[in-house]
Amino acid sequence: MPWAKLSRLILLFVLPIALLFSGTANAQQTGTIKGVTLDDGGLEIPGVTITISSDNLIGGAQQKITDDQGRFFFTKLPAGIYLVRAEMPGFATKEYP
Repeated sequence: MPWAKLSRLILLFVLPIALLFSGTANAQQTGTIKGVTLDDGGLEIPGVTITISSDNLIGGAQQKITDDQGRFFFTKLPAGIYLVRAEMPGFATKEYP
């Protein structure tokens, strides 16, 4: 695989965090984190482990593996500040607060 020789991992957030608000004052606020992992040449990287964590995340950190087009998607997240970590053997680990 040509991307295995690259040392850096680029994580591109298509939509870093979108808070969806309801019209009522008592509605729960939730959001979405989605993005795509790319190598230095702009090619998608499948199989990257994406971990999100936040003090507001009930049940602890969540993990997903990027699909065959390097995409990942987390939904129904409580409002808050998230740490996003991308890991893949052969690449540098990246973290985004």
